[in-house]
Amino acid sequence: MSREKATTSISGCTVAIFCLCLIFAAVVFGVEPVQFPAFSVQGMDGSASNTSTWTLQSKWVVVYVEGRSDPLLRRLSQPEFSQVAVRTIIIVGGLQLQDAQAVQKKFPQLASASWFVDSPKNAVGALGLEGAPIMIGVQDKTLRWRVNGFPHDPKFLQSLLTRWIAQ
Repeated sequence: MSREKATTSISGCTVAIFCLCLIFAAVVFGVEPVQFPAFSVQGMDGSASNTSTWTLQSKWVVVYVEGRSDPLLRRLSQPEFSQVAVRTIIIVGGLQLQDAQAVQKKFPQLASASWFVDSPKNAVGALGLEGAPIMIGVQDKTLRWRVNGFPHDPKFLQSLLTRWIAQ
């Protein structure tokens, strides 16, 4: 192998490793610990709710999704996530109440989660969201971490969520 080809090969490997590190950092990252902000949502029964009244003691996962169908909700409805649902709050943004109720009905395995609808997308501004879906780890009303997008590795997602809830 010529010296030029070896240098090109090493440079290519370095760039590839750097890109993988950036991708991993973009998927899961800690956040500056801040209090969970107050914003208005609507319960799936139509009642008004403000997040300032949520207890959020211990550890919770807040899931924000938009639209009628979401691969993240399909993944979370799998049996290996059954113990996570009871410590999960799902906020469906951008839909009217009846459309959000239809989304909820598609995922009966997530019945033990707390479901809310955020038609005006108040959560986006309050939580500083840049797209959906997003998962946020909350401990004692403090934001600890977030995952932007949909983690395609089911084992990674299962490990992240079950360990978070179990700790």
